[in-house]
Amino acid sequence: MAIYKKVRTPCIGVCSTGIGDNVCRGCKRFAHEVIDWNAYSEEQRRIIAERRDD
Repeated sequence: MAIYKKVRTPCIGVCSTGIGDNVCRGCKRFAHEVIDWNAYSEEQRRIIAERRDD
């Protein structure tokens, strides 16, 4: 069984989704991921983090 650290928000305070970008220029998340981040499970957050690291 693997033990993972809690996935923290990748937000750096430079969000461009509010001006119409589908992908944030700061954190590289899709707009819906920014909006729904707090409702995601740790597994969902990990999947997003791994995608951003590619």
